Amino acid sequence: MDTIKGATQAAVDKAYAAADQAAKTWSQTLPQERSEVLHKLTHVMQDRKEEIIEWLIKESGSTFTKASIEFQTCISI
Repeated sequence: MDTIKGATQAAVDKAYAAADQAAKTWSQTLPQERSEVLHKLTHVMQDRKEEIIEWLIKESGSTFTKASIEFQTCISI
């Protein structure tokens, strides 16, 4: 069985600071570049579809069908 460890306050603070910086950088990125990044992301997600669906099932107790629909909805957005 997989286990998930909790994060320390320092790790959470570090992650928050990194996300804050990434958001500032992303906000300065041209729309065309953002689009390209998101298109690449959808390709990676399609390549790892089964793995992502498995994560959804483990994370929230989704059924395979529900997780598949959630995955496809995410790709569509």
